[in-house]
Amino acid sequence: MEKLTIRDAEPNDIDTITRFYVEEHPTRHSSELINRTIKFNIHQKQTTPPTHFLLACNKDKILALVILRYRRSLNAYEVEYITRKTHRHRGIAFHLIKFGMEKCITDGSFHFVANTSSSNTNSIKLLQKLQFKLNDSSLHSELNTYRFDSNSSKNDEKN
Repeated sequence: MEKLTIRDAEPNDIDTITRFYVEEHPTRHSSELINRTIKFNIHQKQTTPPTHFLLACNKDKILALVILRYRRSLNAYEVEYITRKTHRHRGIAFHLIKFGMEKCITDGSFHFVANTSSSNTNSIKLLQKLQFKLNDSSLHSELNTYRFDSNSSKNDEKN
């Protein structure tokens, strides 16, 4: 595997992250809206509990990102992640998400959720490898919600 640097996203990364996001995750949202959302998330690392916005980079090239944003309504961190298409299936997202989750656990948060399309088998496999369990499969949405509870994971390891 090539040499990667994992680091916090900084305000001077906003335009580069916006381009990466638009290229790697086509969406109906405008790049202006994506840019404002990225800017908001980067500045939320000063909140309590903080938002963790991490990048996996090779030199100056972003290969993956993960955003762990606390959702009070869920009493959990919501995990969002994107990996560059040319760098998928190399374990980058796995290690980046795991690193981010460890930061959240250090902060005292133990619950995580991630939403993924029911047809995105690679994302589902990744979440299962991270020990997320299917929490909700909605008939009214293409998204399934997966949940991870570090307390129950520790209990599972003991049994």
